[in-house]
Amino acid sequence: MEEYKGVYKLECKINGIPMDFIFDTGASNVSISSTEALFLIKQGLITDEDVIGNVNYKIANGKTLEGTKINLKTIEIQGLILENVTATVVHELNSPLLLGQSVLSRLGKITIEKNKLIVHNENKVTSKNVEKEIEETISWLNDKIQKFQINGKIKAEYELFFEKVNSEYYIKVHQDFYLYGKDKGITEKSVTYIPVKEIGSIEFKDRGYEWETEDKRGYILFIYIKNDNHKIVKESISYFMGKENKSSEKESYYVINLKRAIDEENLRERIKKSFGYLKEMTNEKKIEKF
Repeated sequence: MEEYKGVYKLECKINGIPMDFIFDTGASNVSISSTEALFLIKQGLITDEDVIGNVNYKIANGKTLEGTKINLKTIEIQGLILENVTATVVHELNSPLLLGQSVLSRLGKITIEKNKLIVHNENKVTSKNVEKEIEETISWLNDKIQKFQINGKIKAEYELFFEKVNSEYYIKVHQDFYLYGKDKGITEKSVTYIPVKEIGSIEFKDRGYEWETEDKRGYILFIYIKNDNHKIVKESISYFMGKENKSSEKESYYVINLKRAIDEENLRERIKKSFGYLKEMTNEKKIEKF
């Protein structure tokens, strides 16, 4: 960092572009001027999808100004990459660039020693580790779900994958559904995208039908999206009487059928914790692994 007129200036990379910011613990957000915003727009590094909306804010002298709230895909500080950071574009050409609490709070404990910013990552993880942790957790879930998926009169085969799209993490689920057993052919094939950051509550409910034997009964795993938002995208092809029908739907939850045998490995609680771990990792918080 460089001390300049009583403040510290720090070089950061915004969506890959180096910029000098004022280190400001009193600012609530990151802010940039319209000059930097226009430059990023011209480079294609800020798009319409990144614009959240207009916002009014107060500056130190009490004056209220108008700005635009945006999402910055990445901010890199001394090799530490933070993704999806909320920032404000100040509608002035020469407004200073401020590095505020929307970034500083995600860095964990920080100290300044001899003009150097020291980040103590006691409760945080870097984005470089996040992707690996999420991928490994989804792989663990896939192994357990494949091992204990239901195989009765109604059969559903699941396969879970990790996928990253535009800095967002997804659980991608391939599902083959058989209504009268696998030997009768596939009734439906689907691909479902579950946004990790939007995962809400996880619940297990009893599953069982009177005409099925006890060993075929089990649980239905419900994966809910926060605030009942319809952000799970399911693209499917169904087959009925020789006809093929394609559809695309948005849902607020996804279900997976599992055998009751998961209790033999005490997996219900671990599966719940694994989804909690995924959510916390997207917020770059380091928590106890499931």
